[in-house]
Amino acid sequence: MTFRELAIHNIKGNWHRYGAYFWSSVFSVMVFFIYASFLNHPDIVHGVMRAAKSVKNSLIICQVIVMVFSFFFVLYAITSFIRTRKKEFGLFSLCGMTSGQLKWMILLENMLISILAILVGIVFGLMFSKLFYMGIGVLLGIELPFRFAVSMKAVLQTAIGFALLFMTITVYSILKVGRAEIIELIQASRQPKKPPMASKWLLLVTVLSLGGCYYMAYIMSSQTALAFVMPIMTLVMIGTYFLYTQGSVAILNRLQRSRRISYRGTNLVTLGQLLFKVKDNARVLFMVSILSAVVMTASSTAYIMERQTYEQLINSFPLTYSYMEQGLNTHQVANPQEIVRVLQESRHTLSYELHTAGFKVRPELLNYPGERSEQDNFVISARDYNEAVSHKGKQTIQVEKDHAVLVLPFDDMGAYQAVYPGEVVKSVRSDGKPLMLTVDEQRGGFPFARHSGFSQFLVMNTEQHDLLMKGIADQDKFVNYALEVKDWERISYQTNRKVMALVKDESTFENRSTYYLNVKQNSGVMIFVGIFVSLLFVIATGSILYFRLFTEIDEDREHYRALARMGMTGVEIRRAVSTQVGILFFLPCIVGLVHSAFAMKALANLLSIRTWGYASIVAGIFVGVQFVYFVAARRNYLRRVMGEH
Repeated sequence: MTFRELAIHNIKGNWHRYGAYFWSSVFSVMVFFIYASFLNHPDIVHGVMRAAKSVKNSLIICQVIVMVFSFFFVLYAITSFIRTRKKEFGLFSLCGMTSGQLKWMILLENMLISILAILVGIVFGLMFSKLFYMGIGVLLGIELPFRFAVSMKAVLQTAIGFALLFMTITVYSILKVGRAEIIELIQASRQPKKPPMASKWLLLVTVLSLGGCYYMAYIMSSQTALAFVMPIMTLVMIGTYFLYTQGSVAILNRLQRSRRISYRGTNLVTLGQLLFKVKDNARVLFMVSILSAVVMTASSTAYIMERQTYEQLINSFPLTYSYMEQGLNTHQVANPQEIVRVLQESRHTLSYELHTAGFKVRPELLNYPGERSEQDNFVISARDYNEAVSHKGKQTIQVEKDHAVLVLPFDDMGAYQAVYPGEVVKSVRSDGKPLMLTVDEQRGGFPFARHSGFSQFLVMNTEQHDLLMKGIADQDKFVNYALEVKDWERISYQTNRKVMALVKDESTFENRSTYYLNVKQNSGVMIFVGIFVSLLFVIATGSILYFRLFTEIDEDREHYRALARMGMTGVEIRRAVSTQVGILFFLPCIVGLVHSAFAMKALANLLSIRTWGYASIVAGIFVGVQFVYFVAARRNYLRRVMGEH
């Protein structure tokens, strides 16, 4: 058997260890290649897609993150493989294999795995790059899609970059392999382990560190943020590390001493092995917990910011197109029927249309009698207001004669109280005549966009409003035209340009669609690009746990074989294995969730927003991916452990 055949045979025999590492490497190569292909796409290089230039810097940063992360991930993976197989290498040495031949065999194995991962990653990258271009095109609002193109520069960048990365780490790792270490490892694996014990003082450090950082995150405000950030990060690292090295040992020891728990079913066996596994894997569990917390916190924050921006946009621009004109049917700004025609030609359907007529008044300042506000109020009837809010699902109102309801611009105006119920607002109409209305209540959220010159609305009795309108000249009346498009989020830049070509005065014309497209370009693309990096991190956390689980599989197999000889049934062994694997996979996930929950509480305090709903969605996705990894790892692990029986 040649060295090449031996290397291939070893890869096939250890595929249960290499599998997770291989597919994680493939995903890293694929993400890097997709970003490189986009940056080297002919339409981007030659400036055909100018809008895409705005995301170039973001993609370059993501490429650097992927490469740096891949370096540490591959370093950890290869080091773990070599450590796991040292006993096997020791047997090769005992059979006469020299140190140089052993290192050449390891190098050959890793070269084969690396070349295969690069090739498969680039092929997958080619397959999914078109999907990536389509996603970027939709987010950038580009009418003409990116054409499919294979960039040889991207292929070479990816192949050479990852080949150097894999080779450098492999050479560095195998140089650490020596004959003496192998012999020591073989001897060490036969020595019994001492039962781990926890230190009371370090347990106190754990409680104080985690309690302190959680408390600071809970009470964090904009005034204390700068002072709290670094202490929180430091304490959470210290507390998490000692939670695994000391806290887990203390808890498992306590559970073992409890007869009610340890004597039930297979708990005695499960707790006994978990005590050693958690202690031995404390650094890995600590690393995965911190990585999980970072991924969930960063992803949740990005998602929350994008949703908050969207909600603020809807709050500021309640309708797709809205504008105000002075005088009835003057169309000095735009003709609404022309806008509808353009929308219909672009295959967009109108959801509803509002023409709200009213007049403006300038109120007297409540605290300074005789002085008038610098902003006008737009006075409309209760009928028109109720029609507008009915489309938004808001509560309608009834207004008595000589009374009014004050409407402020935004839904959430906090504790701001412009007028208290029962106060009389003295105003002067545009034709110079006085108007006095008793304000019954104050509401937030305009039914139309907030136009220049009108800071708030006054809603008055419909019959009284109609009567007043008859006495006002048409040139002193104002009309708000508002159009809501059913699929307004899909309106393109091209359609908006056609609409804006019909607008004679843009100063009072509000276009929610254009603002949305601009926001989507800035935040949506970042989230779309960040999803790939987050997915890479999530897959890596699962892979690290997967590696660690299979690191001690030979010892575990011997352990369960001994339990089977003592009378433990196959069902009981499966139950014990499932419990152990589940705890190893989900314990760091739970710790990361708790860390992320307090980070979300701090974010909610800083921005005065609700974070739990959106953060729960991100956490659910993360837990779902971990569950898939757990199912796959448990199946393979059981197959390896039980296969010998």
